[in-house]
Amino acid sequence: MLTALILALASPLTKQEAKAAQLTPAQVAAAIDIDGQGQLDPDLWIETRSFLPKQGNDRWFRARIDKATSAVEYQIYFIIEAKGQAFRPQRLTFIRPDGLGGTKIDRISFEPRCVGARNCWIKEHAVARLERADLEFALTGDGPEWAAKLFGESESGEILTFKNEIAGLLLAVDSQLAALNAGSRPNRP
Repeated sequence: MLTALILALASPLTKQEAKAAQLTPAQVAAAIDIDGQGQLDPDLWIETRSFLPKQGNDRWFRARIDKATSAVEYQIYFIIEAKGQAFRPQRLTFIRPDGLGGTKIDRISFEPRCVGARNCWIKEHAVARLERADLEFALTGDGPEWAAKLFGESESGEILTFKNEIAGLLLAVDSQLAALNAGSRPNRP
């Protein structure tokens, strides 16, 4: 089952989730993971993985900034673990200003671990690409969560995401873009 990743938004938050939901976007941005700061690295990766780290099923937002062009690609990264049958992620849906929107999910890793013929754990890594406008729209509306639904071949369910996490990612991206465009080394927001 994917209960750690796929949650009904009406479910009560864990203590860790409630604490994370109270952070300001600036606090989230200050704690974001940034990789690729070396001179030989062509891309800068900004990730919210440490915002709400989990063992097993997990998800986080990330952005890739091309240092040469300042082009930004936004993503949500998934680690999905299931017993017996793979989830096979296929689509992520969410609300856009013009109604229901969605994006294809690319599975980038498939790791079955089996003991015997019938006792298998499947671990999948997947990524969904998002538009900045969709992330900005996600920040509107009431409540601390952004409603999104993950569809796989075997199951579907809502995922828990926090608006402050998205806002923190966008702040960090803007800070890094400003540093790159000013010709300086990437910096902390």
